[in-house]
Order: sequence, then structure tokens, then C-alpha cells
Amino acid sequence: MESKNNYNTAFAFLTTLFFMWGFITVLVDALVPRLKDVFELSYGQSIMVQLAFFGAFFLLCHTIKFFT
Repeated sequence: MESKNNYNTAFAFLTTLFFMWGFITVLVDALVPRLKDVFELSYGQSIMVQLAFFGAFFLLCHTIKFFT
């Protein structure tokens, strides 16, 4: 008897995680102009907000590389 692997749960989880990640990325892009107004940030400071967000992905991927 052959055993079949059921990957539906893993597929649903990863798909949901992917769309949540995309939604958060779009949310950051929409929040930067509002943060700029609320906190009276200059153009350079508002760019630093996005740099911090996307820089975390860069640092995280290289950090995880050493543990796998």
C-alpha cells in the first residue's frame, strides 16, 4: 500500500503567510507618508523608515543562513 502525503495544510499555511507578508509590505508603503506628517519627518528620515523595514529582511536572511 502506498502512502500519500497530504500537503494541503502546509500549502494553505504558506499561502496565507505569503499574502500576510505582502499586505504588511504594502501597509508600510502606505504608512510612511502619514508617519511623515504626524512626526514631522524630513524626506530623508521617512526614507530611513523604509530602509529599516526592508533592511531587516536583508539582515534576517543572512543571519538565518548561518543557522541552517
